Amino acid sequence: MTGLISAGKMIEFGEYKGHLYGTSSDSVLELIKSGRVAVLNPAYQSLKVLRSATFKPLVLFIAPPSFSQLKESRMAAFARSPFDQYNSRAFTDDEFHDIIRVARRIEFLYHHWFDEVIVNEDLGAAFEQLLRAVERTENEPTWVPASWVQ
Repeated sequence: MTGLISAGKMIEFGEYKGHLYGTSSDSVLELIKSGRVAVLNPAYQSLKVLRSATFKPLVLFIAPPSFSQLKESRMAAFARSPFDQYNSRAFTDDEFHDIIRVARRIEFLYHHWFDEVIVNEDLGAAFEQLLRAVERTENEPTWVPASWVQ
């Protein structure tokens, strides 16, 4: 994998517990060329690589709802905190505030890379909005940089 990283063939990569993980450009391009749709959940830093003529992505940012809605929905779903080593406890209020703060920062810094922002207030409504965005992309003309079509 280090060779792929050095060659710039990775969309994103990282190390976790001493192991390298990542998404290669070639694997995503293979999916696209075979007629499939690659659905990625990349780190925001990867948008610079993805937002190109090579991939021509639809970039959707799923933003958290208000603090009260976020807390209520996660508590109702018995969501466990990924910030706990064993995922054995519920989220804390500080963690909910951090999720919202980080999302706002990402949106502020990277909004120009997003085609659409979907606020996840209601799961069903957010899913419908996501489907409509995909359908629009597939069926309606849309603006893309001139360099993507040359």
